This record gives sequence, C-alpha cells and structure tokens, in this order.
Amino acid sequence: KYIDKEDDVDNVISIDGSKLIYAINPCSEPDSEIVIGLIEIGKEANDMSILTFDQNLVGTFLVDKSKQNIVIEQSSFHEEDLKSCMAYKVMVIKRMSDQDDKVLETAKFQNPKWNSWKAPALRLQNNSSTSIMFNITDLETDGDCLVSHYNISCLAVGGGDIMEKIVQFNEELQMDDLLQDTKYKCKGKIIHTFPGNKTFETPWSDSVIIETDASAPSPPGPSPSPP
Repeated sequence: KYIDKEDDVDNVISIDGSKLIYAINPCSEPDSEIVIGLIEIGKEANDMSILTFDQNLVGTFLVDKSKQNIVIEQSSFHEEDLKSCMAYKVMVIKRMSDQDDKVLETAKFQNPKWNSWKAPALRLQNNSSTSIMFNITDLETDGDCLVSHYNISCLAVGGGDIMEKIVQFNEELQMDDLLQDTKYKCKGKIIHTFPGNKTFETPWSDSVIIETDASAPSPPGPSPSPP
C-alpha cells in the first residue's frame, strides 16, 4: 500500500561520468508517472507547481518504475535539441492525472555542445607602430551568445615576454605598448556568460602573425589635463 508523505522527495539522481543514475522511491503512487528531462537554467518558475513542463523540457524520458535504479546515457539527450548558449539541468518530475506536476529532484548537466565548441577566429583590423587592433569572430553561434569579455595574448616572434590583456565586451580589441617593426604571434578567446551566472571560455583561436607598422603613426596618448 502506498504511504502518503508530506515530503516525498526521496528520489535520488546522480551523475557518474557520462551516465545519469536515478534511484526510484519505492513508495511512489501506482498511478503516477516519473519523467526525466532537461530544462534551461533560468526557465524554472519560482513555484514549480505552475510550471508548464511540457513546453520547457528537452528530451524527456518516461521512467520504468518497475526498476529500482535507472541508468541513462547523457548522450541520449540529442545535441541537436540543445542550444549552445544555454546551461541545463536535469529534472525528475512526478505526473499524476489529478494533480499538478511535481519536481522530485534536480541535478547539474554538462551541455555536450561545450565539449566541441568551435574556436573563434582572430583577424587584424588595424595596426600602428606600437599597437594592433583585432576583430574576433564567434564561429560557434555567429554572435548569438552573450559575451562577458575577451582574452588576447601576443608574443614577439623570436622570443620575449607574453603580453596578455582582458578586453571588456564594449571595448576595442587592441594590444598597446608593442615594439615598432616587430612581428607578433597573437591569439584570442571569448568568455561567454550564460543564464544562471555560468561563464564559459571558448578554446583559443588559431594564432595569427601580425607586424607592427613602423610607418604608421602611434595612437594618440591621453589629452593633457587643463592647467
């Protein structure tokens, strides 16, 4: 006989490598369904009982309650159903015909698209005798993801100290204080921000070799303060 509990969140879901392992509460109501699916972080309602799960869940699985433990490969959630710019979590939901859906358990989920993210492309926009200005292109989503900032790294061909710079999203991608008439090997990457305060660093771009232009004027310095 099913024993009704005030709090029946006795189900446990865990992640072991590439597998989701779910242990079922043996006292689950016989007329209920247990569903496992993914939801975009940020789409959870404050009151889970009013969330329209069918509209927000991705890649749902109906659990066979006759089994004590359920193992689902994370690859069962097809990458084509997921968005590169989103963080997800797993939800275990109980459905009953005469009640609202209820969230039994949640767990973190690593978006598989992040494992094969395309490196951005770094290109020269402009150069002077002591500076280089870049363009960096998001090849994974064509600019659909929010950007926190960029990292630029340059090294003089032939050796020397590595010069690194963090450039905010609304700033020009420019490396200053370089040597005149010198070749530099530079690369860049994008740091994205996703819902749920999740940040993601892309791979470094392929390196490009750019030479400072001794014939070009240096960028103007700051204007002198008025007396």
